[in-house]
This record gives sequence, C-alpha cells and structure tokens, in this order.
Amino acid sequence: MPLTLLERNQLIDLLTDHFNIKELKDLCNRLGIDSDRIDGSSKETLISDLLSHLERRLQISTLIDIGKKLRPELNWPNLATAEPKSSPVPEPKPSPVTKTKGKNLSSSVPPRQNDIFISYSHRDETWKNLLAKPLKVL
Repeated sequence: MPLTLLERNQLIDLLTDHFNIKELKDLCNRLGIDSDRIDGSSKETLISDLLSHLERRLQISTLIDIGKKLRPELNWPNLATAEPKSSPVPEPKPSPVTKTKGKNLSSSVPPRQNDIFISYSHRDETWKNLLAKPLKVL
C-alpha cells in the first residue's frame, strides 16, 4: 500500500536530515537495491526514488526497520498503511468440479480462480467423469 502524504514527508525529512549520500547508498545495498540503478543526481532525488521503489515493492516497513537499527534515537513513523511482513499465503479452498451443460457461457458468471472447466464431447462423458473424480480431491 502506498504511504500517506504525512508518512512520506516524515520519511523524507528523516532521511534528508540524518543520512548522507554515502549512507543512503549503503541503505540501498542493505535493502538489496543496486544504488546505481536509482537516479542519485542529488540527495533529494535519491531519497524520492528510493521511497518510490520501496513503495512499489511493499518494502517500506523494511526500510523503517533498518532505519531504527541504524538511528534508534530518531522518531520513525509507525505506518498507518500496514504492510504484510511476508505473511504466509493461505491455501486456496477446494471447489467442486462443476458441469455447465446447457448454460450460455458468455452470459454466465466467470468461474472462481480455483474452478476447473472441462470441455468435452458428450461421446466422451465417461472419460470426463473418470478425470473429474481425482480433480475433486484437489
């Protein structure tokens, strides 16, 4: 999630006032960012590009965590836009194999992401049924 204007300005002020260009480039390296790929023509540009880069990758909280270790005396923002800290991805719930016989597919609701549509000839219904049994378990 993007930073609020207040959070962004607070980070810009902290980084501008308490880090020099060499320290900002070191910060980029700690974040796994090649500082040469970020336009560093000026300190302000480097900070702005760094924040934009981290916002796109949802890594602002990582920047703040590293900042707190490097400058614990500073008042780092607590993000209102809570970013997930590599939380585990929930397993998708299984859904039954559905038969759409007789439905107009162009006007029907698109299937959920974990639904399976089986296109088959009615001559092959036996094969479709054999295939559907193990798929139901998934």
